[in-house]
Formats: sequence, structure tokens, C-alpha cells
Amino acid sequence: ELANAPFEDALGRGALIGLRASHDRAALLRSVLEGLAYESRLSLEGLEPFLTAPATRITAIGGSARNALLMGVKASVLNRALEVADVPEAVCLGAALLAGVGAGVYADALEAAASVRAQRQRIEPDATLAAVYEPRFQQVYKPLYATLRATGHAIAALEPEA
Repeated sequence: ELANAPFEDALGRGALIGLRASHDRAALLRSVLEGLAYESRLSLEGLEPFLTAPATRITAIGGSARNALLMGVKASVLNRALEVADVPEAVCLGAALLAGVGAGVYADALEAAASVRAQRQRIEPDATLAAVYEPRFQQVYKPLYATLRATGHAIAALEPEA
């Protein structure tokens, strides 16, 4: 129960907006995937001003990276190519590599990372979808949290304590 960065709102709530009677299950599923992709873009845009150089490569890991549709939607929403690492448990691998740094197996994290030879699949954005997603992100998604904040807080106030 926490809106993601940059909002950090423990009372934040999710919402499905723009629904019509003509929408079916497939449209609802796609809207959830699009929402995840929009949230990824919002987070990335919030982080980029703090980077010393532009993020030129985005690597997707974890369970959601195995969802080809989600990766395609994310690439199109971000309007950037994604590299999907073929590492089933990338977080565990990262933890093991850092443990190797701590134990002296590797001199530093760069050496540890260089020891891994993972295949990567490149997912390119769909230019037609990117052109559709861009105004929706700018005009609808970016201002959406501020628009729905009070409603989310009102819902939270009516819910019983967990």
C-alpha cells in the first residue's frame, strides 16, 4: 500500500480509468501492463536527473521480464530498446556476486559483473505504439496521481484498520 516513487504515499491507491462497456478481458489485461510500463517510465524519468550520464541501456530482469507482451509494451512506452537478461534468478546472482566481492573472490563489483556471461534479448519499441503512448503518458498518466490523490486518501479513510 504505497504509491511508488516519486510520491511515497502510504495511502495511495491504484485505479483503472477510461473503461468502456466495449472493453473485454484482453483490454483490461493490456491496461494493467500499460500501467506498469507507465509507472516504470515515471520512475525512470524521476531518476535520470540524478545520473551522471544518460541511461543508454535498460536491462529487464526478474519474473516480469519473462512476459514478452509486457516487455514490448514497456519498450514502446519508454520509447527505448530493452535488453532482457536470460538469467532466471538475477537478484540471487547479484547477491552471490556481491558476496564474492566481500569474500575477496572478486576485486570489485565491476570484476564480478564481468564474470557473468548472460544472453540478452533486445526488445525494440514499436514506433506506432510509442506515438500512441507518448501523449497518453504526458497528458493523462503524469498528472493522474495528483488528480486521484484525494480520492485515494478518502478511500483509505473509509477502510477498516488492517
